[in-house]
Amino acid sequence: MKRILISLMLIIALTTLVYSSEFYLISNVKQNKEISLYNSPQNGRELAVLGAGDIFEIVQKDEDGNRLVLDIDGNAGWISNDIFEKTSLVNISDRGLQRYYSDSVRNEERSDFDISKAEASPLIITVSLKGLTLHAKCALEGFYKVYPVGVGVKDKYGKSITPTSSSQNKEFFMTCTDRDNGWYYMKRRWSPQYFGGFPFIRLNVVNRKNQHTYGFHGPITKNKLGNWYLQRGYVSHGCMRMRGEDCQELYEMAHKYAGARVYIIEDYEYDEDGNIVDCDYPRW
Repeated sequence: MKRILISLMLIIALTTLVYSSEFYLISNVKQNKEISLYNSPQNGRELAVLGAGDIFEIVQKDEDGNRLVLDIDGNAGWISNDIFEKTSLVNISDRGLQRYYSDSVRNEERSDFDISKAEASPLIITVSLKGLTLHAKCALEGFYKVYPVGVGVKDKYGKSITPTSSSQNKEFFMTCTDRDNGWYYMKRRWSPQYFGGFPFIRLNVVNRKNQHTYGFHGPITKNKLGNWYLQRGYVSHGCMRMRGEDCQELYEMAHKYAGARVYIIEDYEYDEDGNIVDCDYPRW
């Protein structure tokens, strides 16, 4: 009911349409009663369902016209160009909505990362996109943990859209060396509300606008009882989702040992004996 009221208010408020906005409201769904979001442009696994009155942001568009979207509940997924063209949409130019839901960056919020300081942090983090794992190691404290993660949905080639270190011509990414920077270290992130008050740790991974919006954060999704849970799979629009308690533990280590090296790799991570690094948590 709340979403319907918000949708009606937005429609009434829109006296003119400004098409520079990337937010859309579904006013009608032709032929189908609902629109499914999938984890790949080729209609892979269904991640969420949208219907009339729902609002979403276009995050990315591939060369075939398929749209990667993010709805206001934090669900990410692909809509095919064919379905998109059959859907009646209202372009939303409401700046308040855009500021609240879009993860934009002001120039003064961006920090320069001094790679030479990375060696000073004893914390090393490795994310495996194929293994869906985050391996945090800190020999100084004897801290070795492997966490399950949810990463970016797949592109048309079947690869996660989460950037790897090599894809941005880096040996590794980093957490910010300034632990007091509230943009890169959020102990509790509530806005948008789907972040659930869990920590948010930003990295120096750049998006298409050369902004630092990628990072580690909470699970985003809730079950039917309203409890947070992690979907360990290809489910996000680029960030790495974690269980709430895991994200909190990682935040404490990352904040204590700022400037950690972060390796995001395409393949599995292997230990010294050649075994795949994994954890006991089901894939979704």
